[in-house]
Amino acid sequence: MNILNLFLNIIQAIILIANSESVLQTLTIKRVQAILKKIKTQFSQWHQVAWQNSIVCITQDSIKVLHIDEAGNLKEDGYFTYHSPNWDKALKEILDQNANRPGDRINFQSSA
Repeated sequence: MNILNLFLNIIQAIILIANSESVLQTLTIKRVQAILKKIKTQFSQWHQVAWQNSIVCITQDSIKVLHIDEAGNLKEDGYFTYHSPNWDKALKEILDQNANRPGDRINFQSSA
C-alpha cells in the first residue's frame, strides 16, 4: 500500500484549494475564502455529498476529481470549469461513485 492510499484510508478524502494556473499571485486566506464561497454558492449540495475516496482540487476556475485505484494508481475522474453545462450534477455523480468504491476505509463515527 502506498503512502497516498494509506493517507486516504485514514482521512477518507483530500480537498485541495489552489490558484488556477492562470493566477500568478500568492494564494492568500482571502483568495481561499473567495474560492470556497464560490464553490458553496454554485454547488448548493456541497455539504450533502459524500467526499470519501476522492481527491478534489478546487480553484477559482475549475474543479478536478481523482481517486486512487485498487493498484494504488492516481486516476482522474473528471475536470469541470464553472461554465461547464451541468458540472454540479456531474460532480455529484462522480463523488457518489468514488464514495461507493470498494476498499477498507476507516469510519470515524463515534461508537458511543
